[in-house]
Parts: sequence; C-alpha cells; structure tokens
Amino acid sequence: LVVQQGSAQDIAAWAQYLVRRINLIQAQLKGQDLRRNPLIGNEIAYIYDRVGVHEGVQAGVLVGQLYPDYLRWSNDETELQNELDNLRFLLRQLNLGHRNIDWLLAWVDLQNGLKPITLANFWPIRAADKGPVIPAGLTRAGAEAIQAFVNELAAASEQSELWQERQSQMAQIFTEASYNAWYSFVADFDLARQYLTTESSWSSVLSQSLTSDDPYLKLLRTLSHLFSDIPIETRPDWINTAIDLERLIQASRVIGSSEKGWLDHVRFADELGRVGLGVMKEGVSIERSAEIVLDGATAVDLVKAYETTVREAI
Repeated sequence: LVVQQGSAQDIAAWAQYLVRRINLIQAQLKGQDLRRNPLIGNEIAYIYDRVGVHEGVQAGVLVGQLYPDYLRWSNDETELQNELDNLRFLLRQLNLGHRNIDWLLAWVDLQNGLKPITLANFWPIRAADKGPVIPAGLTRAGAEAIQAFVNELAAASEQSELWQERQSQMAQIFTEASYNAWYSFVADFDLARQYLTTESSWSSVLSQSLTSDDPYLKLLRTLSHLFSDIPIETRPDWINTAIDLERLIQASRVIGSSEKGWLDHVRFADELGRVGLGVMKEGVSIERSAEIVLDGATAVDLVKAYETTVREAI
C-alpha cells in the first residue's frame, strides 16, 4: 500500500527505517562496531502515527537506541540473515532508484537540526511569518545529508552501480530544483516588508543598511556562496548577475571611501540590493544594473546638495 499510495513522507520514513535496520544487521553479521552506524529512531514515531499508534518521538528514539543491543544479544545468525533478506526485499519494493526526488526532500524534513531557509534568515521577522521557503533538502546542509543517506541506501540495497548512475542524474535534478526554488524566493523577497509591523523591526532594518547584515546583501552573499562553484556557462543568467553583484559590492568595499567614481555609488548597498532583485528577475546585464544604481545614487547626492544649500541660505 505504501509503495503504490504512500506520500513522499511515507516513503522517506520507511526508507530510513529499512535502510538503517539492514545496515545494522549487516554490521552485526560481519562483526563490525554497531556504533558506527546511524540508528533507527524518529521515523518510527512517524510510521506508528500513520497506523494509529501514537507513541511519540521519544518512544521511537528509545527503540532505535535499544535495537543494537537486541542484535548483540542475538546468537542465531541464520535468523538474522533471514531478517536481513526480508528487509532487503521490502526495501527494493519501494523502488527508490526510480522515484522523483520528492521523497528525499521529505526525508530531510524528518531529520533533526536541518531547517528550511525562510525570510527570517535575512530579515528581522519571525520564522513563523508567511513567505517564500527554501526546503531544507535544497540547502547545503540538506544536500550533504542526502548524499550521506544515499550512500547508506546503496550499501543496504546492494545496488551500488545503480546509485552511482542515479547520483549524477539526481545532482542535476536537485540543481534545477534549487534554481527554481531560489528564483521564487528572490521574486517574493520584498514580501518581508509586510511583516515589519513594529517600530523596532523597522529600526533594525534601517540600522542594518550599508552593513554586512543588510537583507539584500545577505541574500546576494548566500546565492554566491551556493552557486559560485558551478561552471558559469551552466548557470542561469539571473544567478550569474547575483554573483556579479555580490563581487561588485565586495570590490567596492576593498577600494575604500577615498576613491571616487561609480564604484563608490555602488556602496549604496540597500539600493543596490533592491535594484539587484529586479535585474536578477528581468535578466538585465551587470553593466546596466550598475548604471541604474549610479543614477539612483546621483539623485540622492543632488537632493543632499539641495538640502545643504537651503540650510545655508536660511
């Protein structure tokens, strides 16, 4: 029933349960240290809940902690081998190697400590506020966790060649999913302003402008960190623009305030960040985006000069 009608969360929970039991049994049969293997645990609570047994997460973790002891006390290797064969048969029935990546993203959500990226990572708002979300499975930590679990899966299924072939395909799928998720995130980034409902939250944003904690600069820095290692010719234009903008800002800071010219104007970081969102979405070149920022910064200078003239006249 799970194979045909189970949700991504169902598949993820059963996959972890089967994979980790299999690998623990294999380690016991080979005389290896069971402490080196990840334990079953929080997925048990999910599976229990799905069948109407509400034991809670702590009960699942306790079962996971006791399972290695059960294996150590078992003296019947034939019984363990039969259990291993049955579990491996069930694992293959899940057909994990030919499913889309939804179940792996759901698997990440089962893990403690792996969190999605929300607007609260950039703005002084609550994580509970609505807005765009990057699933935990599409974060760098999530991707590393998935890679480790796929290695567990390959060992448990005895299908190493299949998973080696599948990994290159999955990497491309995850990259495309990440591009799409981040594009939507960038498109809705300014929605955070709707959740700045107090004077202190607005004051916090203003105080962060032109600093490394500026929301727009943090966004550009995150995008650069995530995607700069990918060959430029394979990245979407909007990602290349984001990386160029981030490097431009870093260069402007290195040059310092004594230099004059358009790079100094780029140091209007909040303005650059907001313009950057637009040029990323519209695919405008880095040269044009710099011109846009320059125009805006020049206008600011003119207003300041006018205000100074008026004050002096008074």
